[in-house]
Amino acid sequence: MRWATRPAGAEERAELAGTLVAELQAGHARTTRRFLIEQLERLAHPSAVPALAGLLLEPDLGDAAARALSVIATEEAAGAVVAALEEVT
Repeated sequence: MRWATRPAGAEERAELAGTLVAELQAGHARTTRRFLIEQLERLAHPSAVPALAGLLLEPDLGDAAARALSVIATEEAAGAVVAALEEVT
């Protein structure tokens, strides 16, 4: 993680984000998925937005996904959070 998050690590960040997203979607236990979401939050790569957005309405993972999206802070990430809020209100 440290190597990928260094200032010159854009390529590594993208690769690591892809790997973390693939593992997130691989059907692991909730605790493992929460850990993966936390790593995506630290990485803050925009490519993770669709995968994180898909978790916003999951009771055990939605809060972690929302935090990760708030750190990514792109228009797409904000839109995903707003869409999820509109769905539940």
